[in-house]
Amino acid sequence: FDTMPELVGSLDTDEDSLRWAARDYGDVVHHLPAAVLRPANAADIRTAVAFARQHGLRIVPRGQGHSTGGQAQALGGVVVDMNQLGAIHD
Repeated sequence: FDTMPELVGSLDTDEDSLRWAARDYGDVVHHLPAAVLRPANAADIRTAVAFARQHGLRIVPRGQGHSTGGQAQALGGVVVDMNQLGAIHD
């Protein structure tokens, strides 16, 4: 991820973030991603999607992680923590 353009939010690769993203409500499937994107805006998501496409990485949005079969997980890819965009604007 060293070549990813600068983000306003963060791209986390620490063990706690990856373990968080590898679990969902079903607690059956545990696919460890390579990174968790915590976007500050839509431009961060656009940047991450372009980067993932260039590098053949899976990128998956995650809300509250209420899926039961790993649908919000991205083995070796990028999980986008959509909770960062939970504010309501005019």
